[in-house]
Amino acid sequence: MQVTIQISDETYNNFSRIAKSKSKRVDEIISAKLESEFGFDVEKMESEMAYYSDKLVLQIYAERMPKRQDNRLSKLLQMQQTKELTETERVELENLMIIYRVMSLRKVVAFSEAKKRDLAFEEK
Repeated sequence: MQVTIQISDETYNNFSRIAKSKSKRVDEIISAKLESEFGFDVEKMESEMAYYSDKLVLQIYAERMPKRQDNRLSKLLQMQQTKELTETERVELENLMIIYRVMSLRKVVAFSEAKKRDLAFEEK
């Protein structure tokens, strides 16, 4: 599907810099970023979670990013505010953000499923 969007010059320049470093077109970088951000099949995740045991649903809800990854994510986000990240750091940050988003989405779906089942758990 093809769509037209408006973005700020700053955002375009960021995408352009990434595209140049990867020898790709800007539209390819934007498309890949949108896919990584919103390409999750929530309906599939919800339908699969409906078959999970109560214990597993609660475990998924209670999951946390491992401390080492969480600390590294925080550090990279702080570094990004003060300097331009190296390509390796930028890729690492992207990967950690994907892990964070997937875990967050799973937690939301597990929370919803737990509520449907009226499961007892401590809300965080």
